Amino acid sequence: MTVQRVLRDTRAQPEVVFYVGTTPTDADAAVTVDIFRGDGSIFATDAATTHGATGHYTYTLAPQSVLERFQLVWEGTFGGVVQRQTSFVEVVGGYVVALADLQAESGLSTKTPAELAEARQWFEDRAEDFCGVAFVPRYARDVLDGPGSRKLDLLHARPRSVISAKFDGVVQDATTWDLYEAGYIVAPSSFPYGFRNLEIIYEHGYDSAPSDIRDAALTAIRSNVLADSSGGGGIPAGVTSLITDAGTMVFGGRLTQPFGIRAVDDVLIDRRVVMMA
Repeated sequence: MTVQRVLRDTRAQPEVVFYVGTTPTDADAAVTVDIFRGDGSIFATDAATTHGATGHYTYTLAPQSVLERFQLVWEGTFGGVVQRQTSFVEVVGGYVVALADLQAESGLSTKTPAELAEARQWFEDRAEDFCGVAFVPRYARDVLDGPGSRKLDLLHARPRSVISAKFDGVVQDATTWDLYEAGYIVAPSSFPYGFRNLEIIYEHGYDSAPSDIRDAALTAIRSNVLADSSGGGGIPAGVTSLITDAGTMVFGGRLTQPFGIRAVDDVLIDRRVVMMA
């Protein structure tokens, strides 16, 4: 999983493993990490990490109250050679379904939290991409062309709140802006005309996942995990359908079958229609 999602106001412990060749290897000395916010500003430099198993290093990120997307650049010296790795942590406002609920599903109790979190992120990303909306509060940073009018179109539907805004690098007060579910802002005065001159950082998405989306997530994630666990290294090429304990999966056009499970796809198609109306 390239991006670790952590709930706001909870601690995160991102971890990386350093290798020399294919062997996990400890650094010659301490491994440190530089951390950058989504806008590129510095959150921490040369932050200390904790050494665990051979080659494993962990950083403890304190609970964050504001949604954010952090880039972590890890650095250590191995046999006199400097190595770096990059990872990401996204602070989110919720999940479509709790890990405990996934573990309670038949066939999933033996899966690790990391495996289930990865499957959950797979569903969240695919559902958001298909429907054009996030089903939990998410972070976004848009760099936009100034329209020279009071209306500014954003890249995500259902904006919830503006975290920060800059015009040509100058911080703005966004408290009087009106946010619209269709994905735009209306301000009391015009946004200045220009090219990539506006930076808007904001929360977007539903307050929490609707019950039908939660149920669809449980079904899709269970089918996905059980299919991956069925042996043979996944789904063979050319297979058009697969029967699992969670139901029949049909593989076809993503435009109308984002998951290939009728009960799941019907829910997402309905949600997509609502957003496009």
